[in-house]
Amino acid sequence: MAEKKFFEKGSVIFREGALELSMYDIVSGKVGIYVNYGQEDEALLTELSAGRYFGEMAVVDAMPRSA
Repeated sequence: MAEKKFFEKGSVIFREGALELSMYDIVSGKVGIYVNYGQEDEALLTELSAGRYFGEMAVVDAMPRSA
């Protein structure tokens, strides 16, 4: 079931290691995908914009978030 959510700039949508069965489609704005977010060795893996989606591997694998 699709549900529209809005996030403020700078919000954390989900964290690495979280166990969730959801994915996200970006309608507007940009999303940064990080590993070790908020830690000294934080790294930006990619930045996605409108028309892209993310978080799908948690739905496919039913495993904790990898980033």
